[in-house]
Amino acid sequence: MVIFKKEVLEDIINHAKEVFPIEACGYIAGIDNKFLVNFRMKNIDNKPDHFSFDVNEQFQVLKKTRSMGLKILGVYHSHPYSEAVMSSEDIRLAYDESVYYILVSLLDGIDVKVYKVKDGKTSLVEFILE
Repeated sequence: MVIFKKEVLEDIINHAKEVFPIEACGYIAGIDNKFLVNFRMKNIDNKPDHFSFDVNEQFQVLKKTRSMGLKILGVYHSHPYSEAVMSSEDIRLAYDESVYYILVSLLDGIDVKVYKVKDGKTSLVEFILE
């Protein structure tokens, strides 16, 4: 189970709405299993079905996270036109088994799911708001 700071989840959802119809993306940082802060990132692909981070922006976020005494705990992105289910490409690109993968679907309202990926298999992770 992971714990979302309420403001973090709200901001991730707002980010997805604001950049619709392209995929929103970013990092979530925190301590242990607590998601304390999110970092909105630019989707340099600018597409509704794929995202990529800018390497320089990634580096800046990693530096800021460390300076705050936090760790990157998750990667989030939105699915503007599909469910909050990891696609085969999402799974293939989920190379870091230590982080959580958070999906925000805007298909029918808002749906948020948290996943772990190990050996190409996904498992759903429960979350609560704090």
